[in-house]
Amino acid sequence: MSSEEITAIAGEVSALRASGASAVDAYVEVPIASDPTALIAAIASHKQEQLRAKVRTGGVEPGAFPTAEQVTRFIFACAAHDVTFKATAGLHHAVRGNYPLTYDRESERGVMFGFLNVFLAALFVRDGLDHAATVALLEERDPGAFAFSATGVTWRGRTVNAPAIRASREQRRDVIWIVLVRRAGGRSRGARARLMAASRLDATHDPALKSWIESANDGRTDFPIQKSSVWRVSPRL
Repeated sequence: MSSEEITAIAGEVSALRASGASAVDAYVEVPIASDPTALIAAIASHKQEQLRAKVRTGGVEPGAFPTAEQVTRFIFACAAHDVTFKATAGLHHAVRGNYPLTYDRESERGVMFGFLNVFLAALFVRDGLDHAATVALLEERDPGAFAFSATGVTWRGRTVNAPAIRASREQRRDVIWIVLVRRAGGRSRGARARLMAASRLDATHDPALKSWIESANDGRTDFPIQKSSVWRVSPRL
């Protein structure tokens, strides 16, 4: 990926929208093995096309997962250049930990990011969390370190208050979604999670859905079809 390629993508997006596809959201996947700041700056330079960034946070083998340091660097670059981003792959569990990497019951296991870790890292960075603490948040494995209440969200004594979160939601109603649905086959662990009014449900969230991967249809598996989260992070708080 290069700045020139991003410029070419911006041109394609502009042409696509001119043809009538005005509702298209365009994300550019940014490699983060090295410092992505220049690429994020290039994305930010195309304000008219409203390009956004995408980061890959995992895969089906341990080597596909970036380090917490690399993800932190990406988040800080997006914050510095006011770029909206989304994170995909490997975010099938709420909190960082050691999990199966595929649907196969004999799958190799590896350390995976939690979707709450990544979401909250982006939120706390916007609220002033420093680099070292952001790495620590991304590496947090204790669910008890997080607390949610009517006043905001807290991680190890640091809080982002509800008005700041609400301001983001009011500016862009679809900015952040975390969709929780029942497990495949109608099974669930503990009480059912209640969906917030802002969550968008469609046919893909039907509990009766079946996967072509047979093991994903078993509600007892650690990697069921209905477990994935969908969320986006806005740069505006």
